[in-house]
Amino acid sequence: MNSSESEIIQFIDELIDRGERLAKIEHRAYDNPPDSSIVMIGGYPVYPASEDEYSQWDTDCRILLTMLGNAGKAFEDEFAGSTYENAKLYVSLAPKKLGNLRAIKEGLLRNRIKVTVEQQPRETAERGRITRSAHIVNVHNLYGGVQLDSPGANQHVRISFCQEVHAEVERLREAVRGSDLDEFDKGEIEHNLDRIKRVAEGEQSQKSRSSILEKLSVVEKMVTVSERLAKIVAPLILALRSHFG
Repeated sequence: MNSSESEIIQFIDELIDRGERLAKIEHRAYDNPPDSSIVMIGGYPVYPASEDEYSQWDTDCRILLTMLGNAGKAFEDEFAGSTYENAKLYVSLAPKKLGNLRAIKEGLLRNRIKVTVEQQPRETAERGRITRSAHIVNVHNLYGGVQLDSPGANQHVRISFCQEVHAEVERLREAVRGSDLDEFDKGEIEHNLDRIKRVAEGEQSQKSRSSILEKLSVVEKMVTVSERLAKIVAPLILALRSHFG
């Protein structure tokens, strides 16, 4: 198990702990007036936490799916819907989501769900070639295998590299948008993330890599004001930094 998977499992454990408390929703019938012939149908939910806590939990569950990459897409429907609002309709989504969280954790522990990172050899510094060790996720699934010495191999590796950087940036962006940071800080972080994407698309040099690492440090510092967000984005920042370090 790599460090990213360990971070994800730790995050899942936190989601399960919070979800177990949020799942304790009681439904109580409306009280009918003692001398009334009116029969009131239905009832109301009694929540163990505020609506804000349910909203944060739902958002964090969706962030987990982005951290899983393609593997998370299979669970998107299972984590759709507001746990708080659905309880009003006598549909308790919390136990269902808890079951899926446990299934994802079990899948990671048993290697049924795998966050795969493959490292390609460092290429020589030539015009149009990459001068770094490229960490590419599922590159064999994307292109049927890359032969570095074959014609066009560099272009395939380059596209894979950009796709992976973009995916990690977007996961980080979604985590920030769903956080409790103020809007100014969110805007500043998104500005830095946009810059990282643009620089990553260009020819890589020592200057461009240093620029990206500097902006990642800025992002990392800004998210530390939220302990919950910092834990979520730590593996994403680590993965991005590994591309350019």
